[in-house]
Amino acid sequence: MSSEKLRSPAKVLKAERAVFNHQLGLATRAQLLRQGVTPGQVRAALVQGRWISAGPGLYAVASWPNDPTRRLLAACLATKGVASHASAAWLWQLIKNEPSPVVVSVAHCERSVAHSPTGRRPRASEPANVFNSLALVVHRSRDLSERCISTRRGVPTTNPLRTLVDMAADTPPALLDEAIDTA
Repeated sequence: MSSEKLRSPAKVLKAERAVFNHQLGLATRAQLLRQGVTPGQVRAALVQGRWISAGPGLYAVASWPNDPTRRLLAACLATKGVASHASAAWLWQLIKNEPSPVVVSVAHCERSVAHSPTGRRPRASEPANVFNSLALVVHRSRDLSERCISTRRGVPTTNPLRTLVDMAADTPPALLDEAIDTA
């Protein structure tokens, strides 16, 4: 499907599935618009409760189960980043427990769409999103090249070697030892 405007509800649902089913029920506004979904159709899906806002320019299928992998992917999509540090180690099963905060890395020159929480409470008028309840750390990297990025369980992430190197910079020794021993 190209950027042609979709008129029938069946075509809209088909376009939605093309994006949402491959990303744990998540899609960016840009991805949906590229599939031909109109801004009005996005608004309608939100009003009808089929989708919820998961962050600035990020939507989630309301009925999709929320799990740690989905929250991590939401952080990656919203920041245009990749899982890194302890979050990547958890994806690669180098550590047992889901880390908090979620850690993503973005290219130094990338301007993120989303902003991590700053400690301020969201206003009542703000829609609920993944960042209202998610502790998020965003690292800017000058050397985040394609050769050190992989995909694990549908989430873009640093490869295992890069993950261990990143962890060495700021991870407690016991957690780093666990990751190295498992690797």
